[in-house]
Amino acid sequence: MTKKSNWFNIIDLRLNSVGFDNIVVDETEHYKSITYFKNGTYLYFDIIENGEKIRKIEAGKYFPTDDKIGYETSPIKLIYNSSLKNNFEFLQCSFDGENGEEYELQLNKFDLKNLDSFLQIVIDEGWQEKSSKYNGFDYKTEAIYGNAAYEIILLDFSEQDIPLPLDRTGRKFGAWWADLKFNEKKKDVLSVSVEPFIK
Repeated sequence: MTKKSNWFNIIDLRLNSVGFDNIVVDETEHYKSITYFKNGTYLYFDIIENGEKIRKIEAGKYFPTDDKIGYETSPIKLIYNSSLKNNFEFLQCSFDGENGEEYELQLNKFDLKNLDSFLQIVIDEGWQEKSSKYNGFDYKTEAIYGNAAYEIILLDFSEQDIPLPLDRTGRKFGAWWADLKFNEKKKDVLSVSVEPFIK
């Protein structure tokens, strides 16, 4: 890396072979966010310190709204997390989002390698999502990547922002109940592909 390198230049170099459907940039004096859209998949960067630090990277499935102006996302997302073995995890989308050093990338060769590993999932591989409803309500989503499956029990926004001690336990019990065989007729499962940028 040269002294003039920053994350803006590096990201542009890594993604310049992709013909995106749309790119949205939001910038203030404190940060710059860039969201890339392609094949129903989005990739989001939150960059601070004049391009010296990535505060967060996430990716997921998006769906255009009926008015074709905005978009909605699936209940879960892929997040970079350096504290985990594979440097990623699947989480429920939330209002506050993720904050902390484990979600950040510094401008060095080690984190450049970590970025490339994360981007490989989004650019070349993708993943599957299975969303389950019980009596019309979403209660869990399963992400399937490679040979592994990651189950996320869904919470409502109030439970995410101000969790009570038994909120998560109650949701887990509810998911267990919904998955019992005699409840199959009350369940719907929707499977979608989160397509890679380059098919």
